[in-house]
Amino acid sequence: MADGVSIKVSGPALTDVRKLLGKVEDRAAAMRVVGRVAANGYRRHFLDLNAKHPNKLGGKRTGFWRAVSKSVSVVSTSKDRAVIGIGDPRIAHKVYGGTITPKRTKYLAIPVDATAHGIGAKEYPQATALRIYGGKLLIVRKADGKPLYSLKKSVTHAAQPDALPDIRTLAPEIAEALRASFGAS
Repeated sequence: MADGVSIKVSGPALTDVRKLLGKVEDRAAAMRVVGRVAANGYRRHFLDLNAKHPNKLGGKRTGFWRAVSKSVSVVSTSKDRAVIGIGDPRIAHKVYGGTITPKRTKYLAIPVDATAHGIGAKEYPQATALRIYGGKLLIVRKADGKPLYSLKKSVTHAAQPDALPDIRTLAPEIAEALRASFGAS
């Protein structure tokens, strides 16, 4: 996992899984199963989010959660643990929230029109000069002056509570895979 999210799973949600692991001779193989099932659960969770969270502006979707899903992998396994990695660094912002500031420009261009979503302000073909409306700095469409982007020095987002799956939803699937793979009961 490159930038950022660390999850330690413990507590009563995994009691059944721990009991099953205690009955398996080849713990390293069992943890490979745990890693595979958990990674698949994370991928499925992110694909569900992709389906459930359409673009708020109604424009073309960028497939953020689909991209996050594709970045999930089993990083390593041992007899004691399975490490699931989420290679897309943007997930950290969804999990923890925080403030975004511009890195290469003076302002962030926040789409306010569906046609602008997923397109950088510099790439938008009909964007024109800045206008100030009620104290807000905007990039507008040349033809009709319709606002396309709001320019901001920063934006702050709260953490998204459902950004990661609840381990309690994955535990039964992990336990079942252990039973099926090792005959443990």
